[in-house]
Amino acid sequence: MKIGIMQPYFFPYVGYWQLIYLVDKYVIYDDVNYIKGGWINRNQILMNGKPKMINLKMNGASPNKLINEVQVAKDEIYNRKLLRTIEHCYKKAPELIISSNIDKNKSLKGQDKVINICTILNASEYYNAIGGVELYSPEVFESNGIKLKFLKTVNVEYDQNNDKFIPNLSIIDVMMFNSKEETKKLLNSYTIL
Repeated sequence: MKIGIMQPYFFPYVGYWQLIYLVDKYVIYDDVNYIKGGWINRNQILMNGKPKMINLKMNGASPNKLINEVQVAKDEIYNRKLLRTIEHCYKKAPELIISSNIDKNKSLKGQDKVINICTILNASEYYNAIGGVELYSPEVFESNGIKLKFLKTVNVEYDQNNDKFIPNLSIIDVMMFNSKEETKKLLNSYTIL
């Protein structure tokens, strides 16, 4: 069995996640002394082409305390500013698109609004969760040059150390009760209709 152990980091770098991916079991090393100036509550993001340090405010941060004895400060103003900084730095990143940032016809509703977004983004196919079968018409999408497809999750079940399996919980539950290989299998447990 492969084991990895590291202290918790604030938005860890890719190597941290690679280590988690590499091992069978990963231990978050939270009962060692807090390191001021380390990566537990800070990291760097890209701002205007240069690294920018971001910090999470902590209460009681001290090298004389264990990591699990230090708490994140409940400073709403600071935390909102931190989130705005991250959003500002990455709002043009290509990974995810925020609907409210798309210059679309705001008077449209439902299916028409979705088709408008797809058209703006030059979609040839639109994938929706299976729950949308009753909401969307394949013919209407097809008439707009878009193939409508639905993702249907195949029966996903795993050992939760519980008498009865409770479905449809957060991805956190999936990741905590499954190895990386099992999680990958579960992520690929779907059919396209």
